[in-house]
Amino acid sequence: HFFFDSGSSHNFLNDHLVQQMQLRINTSDNIYQVHMANGGIQSISGIVCQLPIQIDTYMEKLDFHVMKL
Repeated sequence: HFFFDSGSSHNFLNDHLVQQMQLRINTSDNIYQVHMANGGIQSISGIVCQLPIQIDTYMEKLDFHVMKL
């Protein structure tokens, strides 16, 4: 699963999906504090770079921060 929100500052990808698809996780120089809807905070530093996505006929390569969703 992935979270793609045009109003969000970043894109997020579920860590289990990253493992299942055997995607390469890069370590970001920055550690991000993500404020969750349940009030919790999650620290993330992993990122999957230039992941190709397709929505209907639209295609683009995007970076996704890896976290538990």
